[in-house]
Amino acid sequence: MATLITLEEVKQYFETEDNARDGILNALIQSVSSAAEVFTGRFIINRVIDEELHFFERAERSLRLNFYPVKQIIKIIQNGQEVDIAQITADKESGILRRHYDSFSGAVLVTYEAGLSGDTAGVPQDIKLACAQWIKYFLSSDAAVKSESLGDYSVSYAELCGGMPAQAAAVLEKYKRYNV
Repeated sequence: MATLITLEEVKQYFETEDNARDGILNALIQSVSSAAEVFTGRFIINRVIDEELHFFERAERSLRLNFYPVKQIIKIIQNGQEVDIAQITADKESGILRRHYDSFSGAVLVTYEAGLSGDTAGVPQDIKLACAQWIKYFLSSDAAVKSESLGDYSVSYAELCGGMPAQAAAVLEKYKRYNV
């Protein structure tokens, strides 16, 4: 899997050139990249997807793909026959495909590419920042501290949202895919 942020970008965020923690940073970069895609419910780095849809009860002139934005429709197979893609209109932002002269029926296999960016360099900067903040949280020894006090003793705990810093969750929430 391609990562959402590079090791160099993480080191720049931490303002360090030290190579001693590169192994753990690379592991965290992989984990946070994967977790961010799971949290948002979408591919941030483009992927080719084979998605099978079924229209056995009734034919439909349109269908909605599970992942969007769609970068390109590669092929559509309906009941074992390839569909002429020129006869399809795609709303790439919403993942909705419409047939011009016919309907989708039976088993439909759509092969397509979807995601927000073709590579790590094109990942939106706010997502990269959210990933860096999340990595910093994991490396922080006082990661779970929020303000509490009892007499002369006090402690603080970080705001978390399901195991991620609240700032990272707020950024990623904007990219979340909701099924309608």
